[in-house]
Amino acid sequence: MQAHESFQTVMKRVVNMTHDRALCDRVNHQGLNVVNVMWEDTARTPGSVWGANISDMTLQVHHPDRPDQKELLPVIRYPNFTDTTGDGERVTFLRE
Repeated sequence: MQAHESFQTVMKRVVNMTHDRALCDRVNHQGLNVVNVMWEDTARTPGSVWGANISDMTLQVHHPDRPDQKELLPVIRYPNFTDTTGDGERVTFLRE
């Protein structure tokens, strides 16, 4: 990145990281993914896309000259379904 690059230029480069094949290949080699939408579900059945506590998450940046326009920022993370979790046996939280 050059010191004279504008915010808009840098933002465009960062936003497009999910489409940068060379970057994605390097990240994949480490067992990670470059994504701009991630989700977690602490109550998901293993190997399933269904769960009782699913949360989608995005990081966004607003354009300084157009606050109504926003872009999704990339995140480097483990692929969905392979997250490290603290799984435990089902327990009863409420007693009758």
